[in-house]
Amino acid sequence: MGSCGFHFLATADRVYLTYEKVCMVLDAATGIKTTEIKLPDPKYGIGRIRIWNDLLIIPSFTNHKEFGPVPTRIFALNRFDGKQVWKIDTPLSFPFIAIGK
Repeated sequence: MGSCGFHFLATADRVYLTYEKVCMVLDAATGIKTTEIKLPDPKYGIGRIRIWNDLLIIPSFTNHKEFGPVPTRIFALNRFDGKQVWKIDTPLSFPFIAIGK
């Protein structure tokens, strides 16, 4: 699978740094890695994450034979322990737009 774009997202207490298959969680004050969060299904890659309350919202990608990496599932994981709260699939894709405060 090709690169889905690596980025980070910071909160008051943590920094979430994403790679293709893992989200590294750093202590915001010290920069020390506290944990790693992986998706429940390893066939998916991590896209541009968002945070809502205590949820880490993760658009996830699979490799489409014609179009390459395509977002086909959104996972909501607890941002503290990485446990899945919910997921939703789409038969085609979904937009990359996220609006927040």
